[in-house]
Amino acid sequence: MAKKLAPTFWACDFETTVWGEKLEKERGKEQDTTEVWAAAAVKLFDEAEEVTIKQSIRDFLDWAYQLKGRNVLYFHNLSFDGSFIIDFLLRNGYLFYYGKDKDQPSKTFQPSISDMGQWYWIKIKHNRTLLEIRNSLKLMPSSLERIGESFKTKHRKLSMEYEGDRHAYCVITPEERRYIENDVLVLKEALEMMMNAGHDKLTIGSCCMEEFKSFFDKRTYN
Repeated sequence: MAKKLAPTFWACDFETTVWGEKLEKERGKEQDTTEVWAAAAVKLFDEAEEVTIKQSIRDFLDWAYQLKGRNVLYFHNLSFDGSFIIDFLLRNGYLFYYGKDKDQPSKTFQPSISDMGQWYWIKIKHNRTLLEIRNSLKLMPSSLERIGESFKTKHRKLSMEYEGDRHAYCVITPEERRYIENDVLVLKEALEMMMNAGHDKLTIGSCCMEEFKSFFDKRTYN
């Protein structure tokens, strides 16, 4: 039997449009649309810390479809970012799929969302590429700001004015770029610490159970 390839892990994040009261007043209406204007990704365990930034969800997914081998993309709070992904997929001809990964056809997606609205992962098949997108909030249930403080990461979450006239392919200022980069770099560092400690399960609960079981031999645990 062929050995299953180890995945390459990525820390990712979306920035989406928020008009704010000032812009709504200028336009004479409440915000009636939103979109991804910046999408960032950085590879885990890469000392170069090179952050890729795309300026639309389409460009981000096109970039991800070109990745080689197995790839797992972590978003912190997938219930938010994932809603943009699934909306885009449905608007572009992708179909819902339920079944085994090896049988998943191209241009389909399968999400794991509980009946309580908890998002765990989305798997997207595009041609021969299968992307697995996970919710890092299930592994580290805290804000990026608190994670940076608790894990004492080198990078820390910055602040940015969220409201403004932003849209796909708009100009990204140097300040905005630093903010976007820091978000994924904080997540990168924290995920690396978790994985180096052997905590690579889908949720913190399953990581705790795995560590608890390691204190016993199989017979004693059973």
